[in-house]
Amino acid sequence: MKSEVIAALVASGLTASASIGVVAVQAWLARIREDRAALQRSYVALLALSLRLAQKAEVLRRQKHFRSGLREASNLLWGSQKPLDLMELHDWLTADMAALEAAWAEVWVSGDAEGIRLSNDVVDGFSNVMEAAMQTSGKRDMQDEDDLMQALRQFAEARRLLALHVRRVMKARPREVELFTDASAAVQQGAG
Repeated sequence: MKSEVIAALVASGLTASASIGVVAVQAWLARIREDRAALQRSYVALLALSLRLAQKAEVLRRQKHFRSGLREASNLLWGSQKPLDLMELHDWLTADMAALEAAWAEVWVSGDAEGIRLSNDVVDGFSNVMEAAMQTSGKRDMQDEDDLMQALRQFAEARRLLALHVRRVMKARPREVELFTDASAAVQQGAG
């Protein structure tokens, strides 16, 4: 009888230990899934926000083009147009920049070495687009901006490479896809 009680207690202890082990493994796997999902959201945010900021760079370039010269000066002088408010411009850019920087930081903390390098390339690409957009003269033809077009192509390629890396790391199906349409690929090849 005593041996049966001991055997029952040992079996009960083993069952409890195994149950605790299963729960611990499940919690560990759930934490891994949550971390991967957070990293994936950061990659997506980085891709989306960098594109949005590049579009804002284009808006700033157009503003510079259309709000330069004698007409702009006379509109400001007669009060028919308000001057550009640098604080409003700062706020307009900062909302997206702060979110982009948070996503970028998450990639730096949780991403692999290749993901970090490719994320850096995307942010550098966006910065180059912004710089090229701001260096346009305002007097040249809007379509004749070689530096800006080159920066946009490099930025698009950096985003494409990061997106493909994320698909591989996150095991998205299918992993290898063509992200540019035929039309955009033709533009890329014709310009390159």
